[in-house]
Amino acid sequence: MSKNADKQNTVIDVGPSVMDRIKLGGGIAGAVLLVLFLAQNSEDANITILFKDFTMPLFFALLLAAVLGAFASMLFGFFRRRARRVERREDRRD
Repeated sequence: MSKNADKQNTVIDVGPSVMDRIKLGGGIAGAVLLVLFLAQNSEDANITILFKDFTMPLFFALLLAAVLGAFASMLFGFFRRRARRVERREDRRD
């Protein structure tokens, strides 16, 4: 085997990309801001969900909304990637 064949099969791990680092930094900054925002909103709040009234700390309601929003965002991304993958498969069949 020649040296060129060995070089072609070698995988070089260069570590996280610049975009990965930006995403990580943004995620950490967002989490810190969320914690600060939640800490400042500790009073009780009346919340109505489907004609049912609840009294709970405002930070808990805000945290619940943030978690549900993150879940919805991840779910939307999943279906978007899935639709693109199906579209690429159909394009390859043509």
